[in-house]
Amino acid sequence: MQAVPWYAILETGHVPMDVDHRKLVDLFNLLGDGIKDCKGKDFCDSVLDNIIQDAKASFVLEETLMAKHHYPKADEHVAEHAAMVERALNYRISLDVNSAGAYMALVHFAEVWLCYHIFFFDKELAGFLGRIS
Repeated sequence: MQAVPWYAILETGHVPMDVDHRKLVDLFNLLGDGIKDCKGKDFCDSVLDNIIQDAKASFVLEETLMAKHHYPKADEHVAEHAAMVERALNYRISLDVNSAGAYMALVHFAEVWLCYHIFFFDKELAGFLGRIS
């Protein structure tokens, strides 16, 4: 079972954003496997570092598109990106891979962190980009 399954409802319709999101989902699933398979804190921290770095790269893409196309909600979206990085760093610090609830905590974190952002920020940005194309 995947910690974070990919559902079609997560697709924004903007191919580069969707590719980035799928990669993040894959990394969250790798992290989930690491927790389930007791691969240890170093492995899980490394995967989380990759999640954070890939998210930052995705944010650069989105922020470049927002600036290029004068997205009216850019300030709010950029602020959300900064908050997401902060939440991910805090999650990394607090992750106890040996606790009984570590896997469920990961599932919850990924749903809130990634899915919320896609639904309430990226889908709106993708819709805006689609309308101006």
